[in-house]
Amino acid sequence: MKNMKAHFKKVKRYGAILLCGLSLFLVFSFTSPNYNFAKSLDIFFNVLREINIFYVDQVNSEELVKKAINEMLSTLDPYTTYIPDDEMEDFEFMTTGQYGGMGALIRKSGDYIEISEPYENFPAAKAGLVPGDLLIGIDGKSLKNADVTEVSAMLKGKPGSKMDLKVVKLRSKDTVVVSVVRQFIRIPAVPYYGIVRDRVGYIRFTNFTTDCSKEVKDALLNLKKMGATSLVLDMRSNPGGLLNEAVKVVNLFVPRGQASGKYERKDKGI
Repeated sequence: MKNMKAHFKKVKRYGAILLCGLSLFLVFSFTSPNYNFAKSLDIFFNVLREINIFYVDQVNSEELVKKAINEMLSTLDPYTTYIPDDEMEDFEFMTTGQYGGMGALIRKSGDYIEISEPYENFPAAKAGLVPGDLLIGIDGKSLKNADVTEVSAMLKGKPGSKMDLKVVKLRSKDTVVVSVVRQFIRIPAVPYYGIVRDRVGYIRFTNFTTDCSKEVKDALLNLKKMGATSLVLDMRSNPGGLLNEAVKVVNLFVPRGQASGKYERKDKGI
């Protein structure tokens, strides 16, 4: 009997310890960062659901979420941005220099879009398009008053897909329909380099895409072999891109420990 009582006392004591430990665990869980994160997500979901169900007018949930994300990121640095699905193609082009298209630069010309430079050996050039040809339609859709960004998006697509371009030819002024099959296009980060004069080298550097530092390095080494003793690195209109590639390019010219920079945030907030 005494042993039984001693046993129950132990059970009670260990049970009390177990309950205390459970209480500490629960307190810790409800105040941990993970719990607060999950609670914040739950609040956001509930607010969005209530608006979607009970708001007096119909709302666009996708647009609300996009605005909420952009407002959230605006409290951080200006380089942290949200890229929706419909902009991923442009993002991939910016970071890789690769896309599916016809391989030509375009520009606005009056009410329509003009071919400014077809790249050699790419679909636009193979189809006979030349600088000055006017694009007035794509796949039966008029391009009148369309902007360059809109037309550029229409010209891009999956490699191997076909599009019919309605074109006013520069020389004959005839209106023709040209069929073009999109191709995998890669734009070099260094489209040109050479000796300008008096042993001055010149590198045209257009974007910080994958392996662009290797292209700059190869151009630099070749210019040294050609006798260059100074260099012009032309980065006009370079839209930026991959940070790691930018660091590699800087390392080609600046000794370790000598690079410096300054940043000021002029907008409101942190």
